[in-house]
Amino acid sequence: MSDQCFAAIVPDNYKNAILIQGAMDCEICDLLSHMEDVQKTELMQFPFYIGRLCGQKVIVSKTFQGMVNAGAATVLAISHFMPRCIINQGVCGGHDPALHRGDMILGETIFNNSNLRFSDSPDENPLHGCIQIGCESLRVKDAGKKYTFYHSDKMLLTTAQKLSATHQISALSGISIKTGTIASCDAWLNRLDYIHFMHTTFHSCGEDMETAAVAQLCHSYDIPLLSLRSLSNTLVHQEDYDESAAANCQHFVCALLPLL
Repeated sequence: MSDQCFAAIVPDNYKNAILIQGAMDCEICDLLSHMEDVQKTELMQFPFYIGRLCGQKVIVSKTFQGMVNAGAATVLAISHFMPRCIINQGVCGGHDPALHRGDMILGETIFNNSNLRFSDSPDENPLHGCIQIGCESLRVKDAGKKYTFYHSDKMLLTTAQKLSATHQISALSGISIKTGTIASCDAWLNRLDYIHFMHTTFHSCGEDMETAAVAQLCHSYDIPLLSLRSLSNTLVHQEDYDESAAANCQHFVCALLPLL
């Protein structure tokens, strides 16, 4: 395997920059279009864009879709760039009836909704008796403790909440921004009974395929995390997928960066 797969050129003055993640092109394209002095590098075929955005030194990471890809991209970024915090943002499917396509979630709480233990009850509904189980932390100080839920960093979340309360982001006029819970798993679970179960049982507002993996690793390595998601679709309201919703999170990030 080529040494280029492992080596990334990281300017010394970009160590401890802010890492911003998005899984798909539509989730990072607006960020890249506003960046200055951009330098692209790759680690194990994951692309990273180093530069300045809204007055901050940033590294924009395309993680690709799915929990494994998001986890791999996060570990590579932490080990090579040593970011001072990570903003994981992008689109999700809606669970909360109060939210519509384009609305945003500030992910105060994050969990992996594939970590479920199903009951052996003969009940016809497999979700009945289903419980959430935890994953073992990688932190030595946790001594094998398992965590079910992860959280955005309190200071980052508070800053994001204060920004959302100002209603000063013109591009987000008419968009609802709610603090809540984000679920993640490697599946497209387009069933209203499942969505209702997740929302009523675990209070999920939306579901994606990356955040929980990133949150688990940020917890393990003590990296402050902020989770942001915009609804690209919601079966609850029969609102179909629209990738343009990804722009909402990117507008929010650009308004947030000068405050960090």
